[in-house]
Amino acid sequence: MAVVLVVEDEAATREFLGYVLRREGHETIEAPSGEEALRVVQRAAPDLVVLDLMLPGIDGFAVCERLRIARSVPVLMLTGRAGEADKVRGLDLGADDYLTKPFSPSELLARVRALLRRSNPLVAPPGQPFQVGRIGVDVTGGRVTVDGEDVPVTRSEVALVACLAVQAGEPVPPRALVKQALNYDCDEAQARAILKVRISRLRQKLGDDPADPTIVTNVRGVGYALNAGAGRAPAGPGAGP
Repeated sequence: MAVVLVVEDEAATREFLGYVLRREGHETIEAPSGEEALRVVQRAAPDLVVLDLMLPGIDGFAVCERLRIARSVPVLMLTGRAGEADKVRGLDLGADDYLTKPFSPSELLARVRALLRRSNPLVAPPGQPFQVGRIGVDVTGGRVTVDGEDVPVTRSEVALVACLAVQAGEPVPPRALVKQALNYDCDEAQARAILKVRISRLRQKLGDDPADPTIVTNVRGVGYALNAGAGRAPAGPGAGP
């Protein structure tokens, strides 16, 4: 699973792309224009961008070029043009792959899987599964458990939990957490904005009370921490079966 930003101005195509990606288990964010896409990237730090070439205002070429200045998020460029010149220009600007319309859902998903494998955003230390309180973490297997039960998390959420877990009980500053878990270098204010959305979604998945969280806590003015003493850890080694 990954957080995928779909940038497409045609509503029907945008809805189709979102449906196909969500059916595969990914979470999607949609943007109808290049300007909105750049704002979303700053706010949400997606794991992958599916980017249409022909957009109103800022076109896909310009969006791709600006994305490359900001971070190394993988970009799958979409276009209705079959000409080689556009493909070469897109790849030169930093697109990781190129898909010509019309395409099948299976081809789209195959390209997405390949890009996610190559980008591998799980930069938190891998190794053996380990347990912190109620939370089990298996970075290599891409798993998080609560009380021994698997939680449907994205790749970047696994990385967030792992980065917090290796420093369990100690708050991690927002900028450091975004840099380590999401491989995205930004200022402190932007990091706080990104994590506000990500941590809220993560707490829901972990069953943490958003009004009074006990698993992922916020140390005001410092950062986020995974509470090592939150509840009772399930019996047995590792992060689950």
